[in-house]
Amino acid sequence: MTSYYGVVPLLAALFNVVTAVIVFRRDAVFKINRRFSYLCVALAVWNAGYFAESWYAGDVAGRLFWSKISHAAGLLASSIALHFIGRFTRTLQARRPPVLAVSYALSGLVCLTLFFTPWVIRSVLPYKYGFHAAWGALYSAYLAVLVFNYMLLFFLLLRAMRTTSLHIERNRLRYILYGSLIVVCTSLTNFLPALGYGVHTLGNLGSLLFMVLVLFGIYKHRLMNLRLAIAKYLLLALFWVLIGAAYSAIVFVIARAWPVPLRDEHPLLFNFLVIGLFVVVFQMGLRYVLPRIEGLVYPLKSDLRRLLERLDEEMLKSYDAKSAVNVLLSVTFNAITVPSAGVYLKERRSGRFELAGALGAGNSALGRGFDASSVLAWCLDAVIREEVRRDLALENFGSFARETMEELVAEMDRLHVEVAVPLIADTESVGLLCFGKKRFGGVYDMDDVGALKLLAGRTASAIANIAAISRLREKENLALIGEMTASIAHEIKNPLGVIKGAADTLLLNAADDKTRKFSGMVVDESARLDRIVRQFLQFARPAEAALSAMDCAASSRRCCELFLAEDARNRFSIRVTGAETPLIARADPDFFKQIFFNLAKNSREARSDGEFVVSFEENAASLTIVFSDNCGGMPEETAERVFDPFFTTKTDGTGLGMAIVKKLVSLMGGVVSVHARAGQGTDIRVSLKREGERQ
Repeated sequence: MTSYYGVVPLLAALFNVVTAVIVFRRDAVFKINRRFSYLCVALAVWNAGYFAESWYAGDVAGRLFWSKISHAAGLLASSIALHFIGRFTRTLQARRPPVLAVSYALSGLVCLTLFFTPWVIRSVLPYKYGFHAAWGALYSAYLAVLVFNYMLLFFLLLRAMRTTSLHIERNRLRYILYGSLIVVCTSLTNFLPALGYGVHTLGNLGSLLFMVLVLFGIYKHRLMNLRLAIAKYLLLALFWVLIGAAYSAIVFVIARAWPVPLRDEHPLLFNFLVIGLFVVVFQMGLRYVLPRIEGLVYPLKSDLRRLLERLDEEMLKSYDAKSAVNVLLSVTFNAITVPSAGVYLKERRSGRFELAGALGAGNSALGRGFDASSVLAWCLDAVIREEVRRDLALENFGSFARETMEELVAEMDRLHVEVAVPLIADTESVGLLCFGKKRFGGVYDMDDVGALKLLAGRTASAIANIAAISRLREKENLALIGEMTASIAHEIKNPLGVIKGAADTLLLNAADDKTRKFSGMVVDESARLDRIVRQFLQFARPAEAALSAMDCAASSRRCCELFLAEDARNRFSIRVTGAETPLIARADPDFFKQIFFNLAKNSREARSDGEFVVSFEENAASLTIVFSDNCGGMPEETAERVFDPFFTTKTDGTGLGMAIVKKLVSLMGGVVSVHARAGQGTDIRVSLKREGERQ
């Protein structure tokens, strides 16, 4: 080959390969980018085969092989181009259009004939500007299929341009039509040498122009970011020049030191072409091979999108918070190399964070939980223990106090937690996703934390939705129960009054002791039944709260005196502590009195010689009244259901006392929670809004 013009096919092939790598998108919505990438590969093989046919230094058989490769790729490129144009113009909407099936079938049949018989190409002959194929008896069939594909391609383009009513759409199609005309017209020159015309072949140069125009059309169609594509082209070209220059310099130095015969006429050009091929292969490895390897080793970083999709899909099947926790653990545990992982959930009543689920075992097993007062409970951002310890060593405290950071490290050490990611829902922490130390001494970086925060955020939203649905169902059930209860209580109340009145009359006019005894029993049981009916009615239709500024300390002392005055002979102890000065909150005095009596009565019934203590905790926003006793407490399962209507552990209880307490507190705009110490006692915390500052 005596002209540098023969390098054009190789340059076109490299351009095609780079374009295929850049344009290919596995997740492309319309798959147009993927089909265009296949077209680029076919054109790259066509150009590379044409280059090898002309520059190959071997025998005629070798040149013939590369000529067949070039012809086969050119024919398949015409079918792929037809496929691409049909989808791009939306003129072939069927899943498997018959036209495409015929095109691919004819191209495949001709390619088989091309490779396994001499009927299409007999040999390769030299001419002034290189080599050309000597046609066989069936070369006309090859040309016929090629013309068939291109005629269909032009028909689809012209039909789309004629039917579209959008001017901008017509302009987009015009770019592709011009590119197709250029590549077809220039490709005709590739057949002229076989007809005896010694001219330069322009088909390879035409394929370059075709690619540029089609790329511009795709950009206009908003299917590819042109700026990003150009940036990638420039980056690959820079790598090519730098590595090629270094490689050529090394070869030049070696050739000067140890002269060796070079068969190539243009060693510098050849070196650059080799390096260009290396850069393209290296880029493909970075884009396709490396992510697959990373996905096998560490899927948290490499396949975060798939993990999020799987998490969302599984969360739809979750029916409560613990099932959502199990989904989160199953998704994240295998995606990060750690020996243990767990999720702590905030208990709705006690505020304590308990371990709701864990995976993994060993010496680094996570702790059981921590109190709401722990520094971990109010962390609203991810915390890495080693990062905190490093900041302590460097005295880089930021917005934290030194004592707070030391407490944070100590708490994470106690729980064997290396990284903690809060589950935030509506600016409030509902739980904590925790992991132990990584295996093999690995460390957590910002990519890890960012991925875990995304997963934790999705889980927190799912837990919040589950809780909201649960509360809605609870309200619906309570409304239904309240309506039924009110109806039943109303129906019982009237005949109960008649029974009690008749029993009182019999008791007053009793002629003997037996009649007096049984009449008294009827009166007592009627009174007890009347109290139960009043409880039902109060739960079903409570009065509206008459809120005012109330001194909770004084009201507690007054309730204490009234409760003890009911039964002075009882050994039950009740007292109020920490109430030397007025403690003002917004409350209803009657509601507060009933809450006090219900709680004190429950403690006395649990243990007649027990102790009931009322204390207070306050801050700028709320006042918390703590009702504590030493009357044996209750199991955790009972504490979780203590505020449920009609739930009771007493043989003669209605199960409405604590439900009424919760409803009255809610009507006053407060919050009530329970913390039971099994075998010891129970703490009931009622938080009310402050009316003003402490006086």
